[in-house]
Amino acid sequence: MKSLFKHKGSLPEEERKHSLQPEGARLRIAAALQADLASVTVERHDLSPSQWNLRCRGTWRGKRIFSKTYLRDPYPVYPRFTLPWGEPQSACEHLHPAVSVMEKEWENTREFRKFTTPAIPAPLGKSARGKTIVWEEAPGVRVDRFVRRIWLSGKCRDEAAAALLQAGAWLSTVHHTSQQEEETIDLAQFVEALRRHGQQETVSSPAQTSRAFASIAESLRGVGPSVRAPVALGHGDFALSNLLWDASREHLQVIDFEHAGYRSILHDLGSMAYDLRICLLNPMIPSSVIRACEAAFWEAYGPLTPQIRAVVEAIVTFRILDYYLPRVSTRGERAGRWAGAMAALYQVFLQDRLVTRTLCAGWRA
Repeated sequence: MKSLFKHKGSLPEEERKHSLQPEGARLRIAAALQADLASVTVERHDLSPSQWNLRCRGTWRGKRIFSKTYLRDPYPVYPRFTLPWGEPQSACEHLHPAVSVMEKEWENTREFRKFTTPAIPAPLGKSARGKTIVWEEAPGVRVDRFVRRIWLSGKCRDEAAAALLQAGAWLSTVHHTSQQEEETIDLAQFVEALRRHGQQETVSSPAQTSRAFASIAESLRGVGPSVRAPVALGHGDFALSNLLWDASREHLQVIDFEHAGYRSILHDLGSMAYDLRICLLNPMIPSSVIRACEAAFWEAYGPLTPQIRAVVEAIVTFRILDYYLPRVSTRGERAGRWAGAMAALYQVFLQDRLVTRTLCAGWRA
């Protein structure tokens, strides 16, 4: 929690300390629900990994609830996934008043429920003064955690594919129902970035990386200088960690609409494809499971043009080589000496083999 004090723009110390106490959380939740304090219980409260918001679970009048309180003000909204041709932004462009971020997430949740109500937890109330939103708690296990445990049970494999089948159907419904127009994307900058990176030494095998970038550039030349992609309502962070799977009901719910908005469908498709593909870099996850999950997702989403599929594949490979693998090499700086030592062992003994497995996955429509 100490790191939160270092962030410029965090709440005043006394207000922050009060927010982190169960009683302070109860007061904010009660205000958001316009409810009596006695009707609210807080069973669990913890900081998000970024320490920018407080998350609570509890009950209200017998109903399970989940709340989120924005602790930073101004609040940073950094994109979790970016397309390779996106324009860079200055740090100040990512900072917004906490109340406006809260209001945007509230409206985004309501907007998504217009298209697919059963898959979205219902928003119950909000408090501008308390910078807090309360939802119905979505039952289930985060799919990223579920997938990491897949080697423990054969039954889990089928459930993982079932979860991705529902995820693909959900995203297809949102995209096709909300589609507004098409966007023309000039791929020249992307191809140039691939060319530059292919000539550089990277954290993976230089020859392997060079071949990968050359292959992507070649496939994009077949697409042409540009590609047209539909613009629709997008989740903005469509990843396994934002999917909850309730095995008892075989039901999927989607959460976290902080980054939602209208944009190219390539953003959501690339985000999920990347999140699935990096699972292949985990030696504990069988490749057959990820292939089954990926196949289920694309089957449920429906047909795409070969051009869009080629661009999605290029985005995924580029992000693995340009973003994910460099973060492995610097993990010690972020997570400590022990994590750095484990990352070094991974790089020496496993990384090249698993990168080959990942880049040769050969996903097909």
